[in-house]
Amino acid sequence: MKSCVGICLLCLATTGCHGLKVNASMSAREPVPAKMQTNMMCVDEGPLFEVAVAPGDCCPFDSKIAIVDIDGLLVNYNQVGSYSNGENPVAILKEKLTAAAMDKTVRGVILRINTPGGTVGATDVMYHELMSFRRQTGKPVVACILDLGTGGGYYLASGCDRIIAIPTATVGGIGVIFNAYYGQQLMEKQSVVDQSIKAGNMIDIGTMVRKQEEDTEMKMLQAMADQYHRNFIAAVQRGRGLPNNQADFFDGRVMTASQAVQAGLVDAVGQLSDAVAMLASMSNATAPRTVMYCRKDFPARTAYAINQNHPPQNNLSLGISIPGLDRSRTNLFLYLWQAEPTIMKLAVP
Repeated sequence: MKSCVGICLLCLATTGCHGLKVNASMSAREPVPAKMQTNMMCVDEGPLFEVAVAPGDCCPFDSKIAIVDIDGLLVNYNQVGSYSNGENPVAILKEKLTAAAMDKTVRGVILRINTPGGTVGATDVMYHELMSFRRQTGKPVVACILDLGTGGGYYLASGCDRIIAIPTATVGGIGVIFNAYYGQQLMEKQSVVDQSIKAGNMIDIGTMVRKQEEDTEMKMLQAMADQYHRNFIAAVQRGRGLPNNQADFFDGRVMTASQAVQAGLVDAVGQLSDAVAMLASMSNATAPRTVMYCRKDFPARTAYAINQNHPPQNNLSLGISIPGLDRSRTNLFLYLWQAEPTIMKLAVP
């Protein structure tokens, strides 16, 4: 009995949920059978708190630079798992930008980017909020690309005043992808037969249970992808001041930081500290204090701290992932450089 209880409590302790409340009751019958009932829920972590990156920093409070982190997949829903609470990338960006806008002592924002991109819709909303922040506050924004600044990640970077990328960053991915898979034969092998009833011949366009018609449906989907691609290109040209001709690097390719500088996609190769120095110069801030916005119990001890946005449970899953099966949970058109087509699985609730 004790060992059974210990195992159950260990399972609860490893769920990764902060603020977990557990009410457990147990009854036993001879010889040993046991029954345990649990009631588990995640506690809201509350509002954002401003945290100085260097706690011992003695710089004046009237001069601050806010680091806003953009990490992981850009999707417009809470990235949650069993007994864990992740963040909605769209909502958390808005919340952080609002905090930076309302604080008059914040002289500018570093958009610290490390993402392969995400859905077209989420990227568009985040880009809109970024441009609205710049327009309404007049505060400069510098993007610093760490490991990845591709797809929607670069889309956001192009909306900043300046872009710095670390020497080993992967940049670009100016393209659109629509994940379409044909799984009818796989379903038949598993004795699964589609018997959907539909009204409207194209209501199931893009489905994986049948092939798409090349002359109509594929062309329609291609036209949609092309339009989203044009929107992406226009944003990059507008933000980077690039010519209107169709440049070679608008084909979705990725490149190194130095190649991105040559292409005009990045202003300089450097480190996060260089981005802070650049922003301080742009905002005429003398020895500014660097701050981040975090939830309770997620302190930012360095400028590279990441707010929780991926539940541990998804990483512990042992189930297989079949391309296409999770597509109904998210927008299918993606500003995303995805070396692995099932990457969206990581963000699916």
